Amino acid sequence: MNFDKDFKKNFITSTSEGYLHLTILPTEKCNFRCVYCYEDFSIGKMSRDTIEGIKNLLSKSAPSLKKLQVSWFGGEPMLNPQAIIEISTQIKKLQEKYNFQYSADMTTNGYLLDRNRLEQLVKLGISHYQVSLDGTEQAHDKTRIQINGQGTFNRIWQNLLSFQSSKLNFSILLRMHVTETNSEAMLVLAHQVRHKFGKDKRYSSFVRGISNLGSSIRGDVSEYVPKDKQGLDALISAMKAILSAEEGNSDRDDNHDKEHNPYICYAAKPRQLLIRADGRLGKCTVMFHDDRNNLGKINRDGSLSLDGQKMELWTRGFASLDKSELACPAKTLPRKAIKGELIAISKLA
Repeated sequence: MNFDKDFKKNFITSTSEGYLHLTILPTEKCNFRCVYCYEDFSIGKMSRDTIEGIKNLLSKSAPSLKKLQVSWFGGEPMLNPQAIIEISTQIKKLQEKYNFQYSADMTTNGYLLDRNRLEQLVKLGISHYQVSLDGTEQAHDKTRIQINGQGTFNRIWQNLLSFQSSKLNFSILLRMHVTETNSEAMLVLAHQVRHKFGKDKRYSSFVRGISNLGSSIRGDVSEYVPKDKQGLDALISAMKAILSAEEGNSDRDDNHDKEHNPYICYAAKPRQLLIRADGRLGKCTVMFHDDRNNLGKINRDGSLSLDGQKMELWTRGFASLDKSELACPAKTLPRKAIKGELIAISKLA
């Protein structure tokens, strides 16, 4: 098997004791009720024990860290900005003391992320954001709605526009969702994105059809999933053509050599952990209700009560070098742990 330098670097970094990637859910509540969402919003804001546990884990890890990556997820993370600010402030202090590389990103619906909050978070190192749009206002407000049923597009759009006047360095990835019924609205949205953000390299886009990731609390998701694969591909190609003049635009699959530089999912990496709002540990941000994704708990002192056998299920791609297991360990996740050692780095030559 031949792999290029980028893959080898990613592989080695992902197994290094100097690398740590934490995906943190400061709350699992959400102010939206998107029609295709798979979450149940049953867990509220992160407990004090869990916040202290994360801070203590970071303090213990910092002296040996070379690279720290933090991903904020939810629920809607902006419903608990206090926890984000407290933990991020701790990270910045540790970074100043131990001089490790640090990057942070956030997946947010964008409704509560105004310019003042953005600038506050960027100064704390959270500089990469993903915000979803489901077409123009009329289409978007049918699928990405508030708890009270009201629309969300206008406020999100105004927030996105307001960021442009900031001089800070950040990036906004606009995740543009294609559904069964919003094709025309997506083409119009592509033109709007190009017109409003095309000259600002801090904005990029990512077009995808929505998937059925599990039952929605609102009912069957399948009616929203695009059924015509050829039509979906044609629409995505048309949108990419429209967006091609967008200076910062980059779709994640473009120029992606899967043969020599296969994708490695965050959940496959041995040095990645998901920390839920109640302190439970996992790997995947989709399989919340699968016991194989319940790996243990973070304790208040920063120690981890971790099920090593379940961890092996998720990281097995680093033993097998199977590209599908590296790209999405959840798709073929075994019921029981398979014994195997991490492949020697020398075998990557």
